[in-house]
Amino acid sequence: MNRKLFCGINAALLVMAPMGEAAADPSIERLIASQCAQCHGTDGRSVGDIQKLAGEETYEKLMEMLFELRAENIMEHQAQGYTPEQLRNIANYYQNLPERARNGGGGQ
Repeated sequence: MNRKLFCGINAALLVMAPMGEAAADPSIERLIASQCAQCHGTDGRSVGDIQKLAGEETYEKLMEMLFELRAENIMEHQAQGYTPEQLRNIANYYQNLPERARNGGGGQ
């Protein structure tokens, strides 16, 4: 293998390695999901007619929205502003939240 190519591939792998570790960090997931909190709540238990996300698996639905050819609603537009990895972080964040508030209260 060409030495320059080999060095280039190794450099790229070194640069990309920390990204995977950062994705597993709950504080990174929460930061990326902060836009969603405006409607779905910081605890994933929205009030009113907006879907609750706490404890829900949403990754597949988010990916469908990402690749929608003609975005027709706000959620499709929102999803299209993220990468698949960022959508995975958002889905992980909300899925790992408890479905009910610790004190028994909360939204839907």
